[in-house]
Amino acid sequence: MSDDQTVSLRCLSACSLAELCVKSSFHMFLRASDLSSKIFATLHDAHKDERLALCAATLFFILSRDGMSLDVDKNAVELLCKLLGIVTPLHSNKEKEEYAQLQQRLNGICVDTSLHGLQFIDCDNMTAADLAREAMMLFSASEAGKAVLEDIRMFGGIDNTVETTLVLASGLNSTQYDGGLSRSSHCVVAAGRSLRMLSNLTSCESNQAYLKTRMDKRLLTAMARLLKFLNRAMMATEGCQRDDLVKCLLDVLYTAQNMTNYDELMSNSLAQQEEFLDILLSFALELRSKVLFRESHWECIHFMALHVLVNMVESSTLVRSQIMKIPGSQIQRQSSVNASMTSTLTAIVELCIREDAAADKYLPDSQSDEESNSQDFLGSQPTPAVMSVSTINEESEGHLIERSGRNMKHSVTTAYATLLMGFLIQDNKENQEIVLSLLPEGGMKKLVSTTRKFYHLASIAGVLDQRAEKSIISIIQLLSEVAERKMLNEIDSMTK
Repeated sequence: MSDDQTVSLRCLSACSLAELCVKSSFHMFLRASDLSSKIFATLHDAHKDERLALCAATLFFILSRDGMSLDVDKNAVELLCKLLGIVTPLHSNKEKEEYAQLQQRLNGICVDTSLHGLQFIDCDNMTAADLAREAMMLFSASEAGKAVLEDIRMFGGIDNTVETTLVLASGLNSTQYDGGLSRSSHCVVAAGRSLRMLSNLTSCESNQAYLKTRMDKRLLTAMARLLKFLNRAMMATEGCQRDDLVKCLLDVLYTAQNMTNYDELMSNSLAQQEEFLDILLSFALELRSKVLFRESHWECIHFMALHVLVNMVESSTLVRSQIMKIPGSQIQRQSSVNASMTSTLTAIVELCIREDAAADKYLPDSQSDEESNSQDFLGSQPTPAVMSVSTINEESEGHLIERSGRNMKHSVTTAYATLLMGFLIQDNKENQEIVLSLLPEGGMKKLVSTTRKFYHLASIAGVLDQRAEKSIISIIQLLSEVAERKMLNEIDSMTK
């Protein structure tokens, strides 16, 4: 594969090596012999020829499936970054014929071994950029990859990823989804994966700062275009059941979450994108036919959309004002259900009430339907105050664990919805009164209690930084004061 050989011979040698690399025993040999770096050193100029680029990217892709085998140096990282970009196009018919044969052979190698990541690649038309992207995805998330994140930026990995995302998203619009595995569907999935990779690459502060300094509205427009396309797809049952499209939607939401974290400028810029807030609210406020989705998919989409909104309203006064001005009918247009919606604030309060009630339903000691069903999973005898572990069979343990998990899920969602509501009303007493009028008796205190429990749990788990802790505490204090003010007003009215 050395550069003193013809491209055709180097490609044949690389294909033979790829066939060996799918074997786990050969993985161990590469690791023990420290050959990975030497292999990619001989392919240093692969990005200059599309045929050789495809072979090199395939090797990266196969070896990246086993993180222990991909132990690369800076030269290999540089090559991988170049493969993410545009390689020299083929000119002669002979070169194109060779490329088609290589594509078919390498496709067979990857498909036959069912390598993870192939679901995000159009195998019939796979390119070096597709394979390099999936290799970089896994590599950048590994410990070895995290150690060279700055090198990836210096070698143009971030720039190439941004440009790839722009190219893929440029031809999309919200009306192109036709329910089939069309070329546009592949483009949107690839663009979503590129966005997710950007999130991986910007997990260190220096790369994050670099992305924001070179950021222009084109990338934000591409994100909004992807979200609109996926929103269109999710209005159909077939689209909701497509794992690749759902994961792409989650990639877009995950990237938006990272970009808007404590960033007022980014939050404002995204909010200005056409229909971006409308679509986010339609997912976050559950204005969807949830039965179209797999349960696990819907839970992730709902929570991620809610998280992005919390980030945006926490960072930006402008976004808070913009959300409050959005009429319910405008959000409803992004929905797949026909329920009426009077206002955004009303829908958020209703979400808080609904999630809090769902959390109560799954409390281990809930009296809602627990009493009637207690014999089914706790035995025929009345439940004692203290019960030894031996009296609970495996089925009842599983039932209790499932109920506790569902209670936790709904409680966390309640806390996030309460935080969203708190940020929106923190500067407006009139809206605070509207919320109080919508909540049932004692409803505000209950939401404050749930949010406080979430805060303590997150603090113990160590997932909150000082800024997040300060924000949550401020909202808890605000809502506590609002609840106390209502109670004092009621006492005053009673005394009069």
